[in-house]
Amino acid sequence: SLGAAFLERLEKHKQARRLIDFVDAEWQVLQLLQDEGHAAFLQARLDARYKHILVDEFQDTNPLQWQILLAWLDAYTHGDGGEAPCVFLVGDPKQSIYRFRQAEPRLFATAADFLEHNFGARRLAQDATRRNARSVVEVVNALFSVEPAFTGFRPQSSLAGELPGRVELLPLVSLAEEEEQSAGAALRDPLTTPATEARDPRRDEEAARLAARLQQLMATLRVKEGEGERPARWGDVMLLVRKRTQLAAYERALKAAGIPYLAASRGGLLQTLEARDIAALFEFLVLPSADLALAQVLRTPLFAVGDDDLLQLAAAGPGPWWERLMGLCNRGEARPRLARAFALLDGWLKAADVLPAHDLLDRVFHQGELLARYREAVPAALWPGVEANLLALLQLLLDLDGGRYPSLPRFIDELSRLRDADADEAPDEGIVEGDSNDGQGRVRILTIHAAKGLEAPIVWLLDANAEGGGPADAWSLLVDWPPQAPRPEHLSLYGIKADRGAAREPLFEGEAKLAEREELNLLYVAVTRAKQVFVASGSAPKKGDSPEHSPYQRLARALAALGATADEAGTLAYGDLALDAMAGSQAGSQSSLGLPEQW
Repeated sequence: SLGAAFLERLEKHKQARRLIDFVDAEWQVLQLLQDEGHAAFLQARLDARYKHILVDEFQDTNPLQWQILLAWLDAYTHGDGGEAPCVFLVGDPKQSIYRFRQAEPRLFATAADFLEHNFGARRLAQDATRRNARSVVEVVNALFSVEPAFTGFRPQSSLAGELPGRVELLPLVSLAEEEEQSAGAALRDPLTTPATEARDPRRDEEAARLAARLQQLMATLRVKEGEGERPARWGDVMLLVRKRTQLAAYERALKAAGIPYLAASRGGLLQTLEARDIAALFEFLVLPSADLALAQVLRTPLFAVGDDDLLQLAAAGPGPWWERLMGLCNRGEARPRLARAFALLDGWLKAADVLPAHDLLDRVFHQGELLARYREAVPAALWPGVEANLLALLQLLLDLDGGRYPSLPRFIDELSRLRDADADEAPDEGIVEGDSNDGQGRVRILTIHAAKGLEAPIVWLLDANAEGGGPADAWSLLVDWPPQAPRPEHLSLYGIKADRGAAREPLFEGEAKLAEREELNLLYVAVTRAKQVFVASGSAPKKGDSPEHSPYQRLARALAALGATADEAGTLAYGDLALDAMAGSQAGSQSSLGLPEQW
């Protein structure tokens, strides 16, 4: 078949280059453990070296990894191995959220049965938590105990003592009819009217409510710490999203309100404004006649050229802007900022012919006082992230060919390629080290997957009224690998739903049930990150009713079952942590702290 031929060709391609990927490593280890010529030798080496085996996060194990462990342990059940090791598996199937990496939470029960039967293992259940306040745990119990797909759930209890807690559901954002009509696309003259970014006004409004509510929480909430309590800090807040593509509106709102935040976007370094500034500088140094690149460079914090300066430059006669700037400076007519820009750019143009990209940017950092000038231009709450990105960009130039990229034009082409690459290949934003925000910390924005294992006093689930899953890839693999089976029982490709065929329908139904369970697992992970306060918000659909199985609707039913009622603002809340009614939910309630005009 075509698939088998493709896999064979791929294997030959990797073998010719002596390459293996992670799955190859797993597969080859299993082959060694199952090969009669090697198994006895490996078993003796493993016996001599390991007396205790602890596998943590076992719920994220895939079937191939279980087969590796099983091949090792199964030898002891037949008397082929030496003294059996002590085996300890730790995990929570309720927190299995990596099915896209083939994680199989059903293996937990399979492995437990195997160890119980062959190793006399004991099952130790832990249904109490020290993290979550009692009110949060009560919502968890009310929510998941009635979900048929959430099999194996046992009521939880809290060991957090008298820690007060609260769960809030903000009213859904809906569009007025006139807003919905104005949000539609309208014809424009592309010669006179620039294209505008397509934005969902519902998400913008949700983001505005987020910023306003966070400001109120900082003013009213006291967080328990140790034996005492203290005022809430920005670092106490964790914002959770399903996908990173949803972040732009929330980041804009936090930035406008002057709220410090961390959202190191995976693969997003070259999309940041500061990275685009440097890219424009390099473009100008390669092609001085690029007027648009020069205009962008002049407006950056590096030179901070204002409108009056640009108007002088625009009126300085015909020809490229660089020649106009040169003429103004030669005649002594240039304004101070333009004169400084010319002196530095002229020197960098000469250096660009002889210096590698990293050394050139290093000179720009030093001679242009780049970090100091950006720090002066950027709001204090945003500076740590900007600084981290600038330093990450300098490090990127050093990493590419050891800082000795053959030419600046080719380096610019490489930057363009990386900027358009997928998130796995594109460079990540810089990591902010330490806390330079007067001890207040920064709001963390994370995907639910990235937040697994973390906790925070205040956790907010954004866009919670959207049903999970989303559109699947154009083509994907359908794999049926029962937990007890040594190998998959079915493997095939599938595309759009209409082309799936009736023969595979039972397999697709099984996949749908597993996907529904993982959606519940994601919600469980999100809620249980909160130590004291959990908040969820979202938008009403443009048409029709809200999806019945969205996280928001599931939470609403749980709060209603606990007797929660909505306040005047429409916020549904439950818990023993008293807070003032939500105020300032409109976008206009935010404080304004935007970027400087010239940047």
